Amino acid sequence: MGQSYAAAGTAGFIQNLQNTTGVLDDQLRPAFTTLVNATLDAKKAQDLLSVALDTSAGTTSDLQSVTDALAKAALGQNTAIGKLGIGLTQAELKTMDLDKITKYLSHRFNGQAKLAAESFAGKMDILKAKTEDAKEMIGGELVAALDAAFGDPDKYGSAIDTIGLKVSNLIKGFSKFITLTKTGLQN
Repeated sequence: MGQSYAAAGTAGFIQNLQNTTGVLDDQLRPAFTTLVNATLDAKKAQDLLSVALDTSAGTTSDLQSVTDALAKAALGQNTAIGKLGIGLTQAELKTMDLDKITKYLSHRFNGQAKLAAESFAGKMDILKAKTEDAKEMIGGELVAALDAAFGDPDKYGSAIDTIGLKVSNLIKGFSKFITLTKTGLQN
């Protein structure tokens, strides 16, 4: 039962990150999974994912590269962190553990994901993420409705074509009705 609560909390965390950063959950989930697998701690992985988002936004590194580097650092391998170009030398990295690296990244890139999200491009990414969510919800309900109506996924294509044609004809008819009614009111 504890894992189901953790999963629900994680889903909410991922959704919140998507809504506030515009980074799609399709990127956030694998990044989070990578960090959970490396740390074996969901809370630690959430903290690291937030740091990874800031670091990614503050550098030229993509989210997956940053999370992969952090996952390796969690396992004691700091070479990949150095390749991110974050201002640490290999000598410095040899003396740092994950907590020190996280503290450094948090200090250096704090708030970068939020700043990126507040830009025009960031706002467009958030809009895109919300649109993707809406498409998934609508698509899921459409599939459920088609399952209930036809039961066989092989029949969906022809059913959608038929429904589309009938809705199109309905709209055309309604348009004609409005035009005739408008004309009649003006006389």
